[in-house]
Amino acid sequence: ESGLKEALAAAHARLAVLQARETRLSRALESSTLTEKRVAKERDATREDLKEMSKAARERLAFHETRADEAEARSARLRRELDACVPRDEHARVVAEAKALQARHKELLESRLESAVAASKLAAATEDA
Repeated sequence: ESGLKEALAAAHARLAVLQARETRLSRALESSTLTEKRVAKERDATREDLKEMSKAARERLAFHETRADEAEARSARLRRELDACVPRDEHARVVAEAKALQARHKELLESRLESAVAASKLAAATEDA
């Protein structure tokens, strides 16, 4: 009978250890479950944010593509209007004439400058003599 009491006492001690372990594991499981739920909720919120940002980015990109197409069409229209208004060959002729006039004007200014310098030197030489 004493062996039976010892076995029963050992079983009770083992049961107490197992119950304490069960309580600790139960708390750890509950904590892990709550953490998992919180992380899943955050993950879902992040996914929703990502979907919204992706949608906004696609809409913005579509807006800019539309604006670029409109600008390109407007540019082509204005180019056609300009071509109709002033023919290219006439424009090139006017530009060439303007460059020729600029060159002639520059030559005249340089000639005047040289004349002025020569006159100044002559006047200085006359005063010295």
